[in-house]
Amino acid sequence: MLENISEEKFEAHKTALATLILEKPKKMKEVMSKYWSEISSRLYNFDRDNMEVEQLYSLKKTDVLDFYQVFDFLINLLGCMPDKTELIWSWNIIIIYE
Repeated sequence: MLENISEEKFEAHKTALATLILEKPKKMKEVMSKYWSEISSRLYNFDRDNMEVEQLYSLKKTDVLDFYQVFDFLINLLGCMPDKTELIWSWNIIIIYE
């Protein structure tokens, strides 16, 4: 489970996720979609990827564990997801199987 992941492996996962977030779009449609999303939401944060990666690198394993405990409590309270828990980070979904 998450508690058993070493700090080195946790950092490696953060680096892999950052690489995925910062990957340059391969098609113009992807670029347009990203910018149009900012415009239509009226947020105009065209540097969102870099800001998300900055926040990602500031996360510590204890932050994720704390979040997971609260999230797990709420899921158990609601009884929504008996087999797995989905943590949503930005547009990425990390699935932790129990």
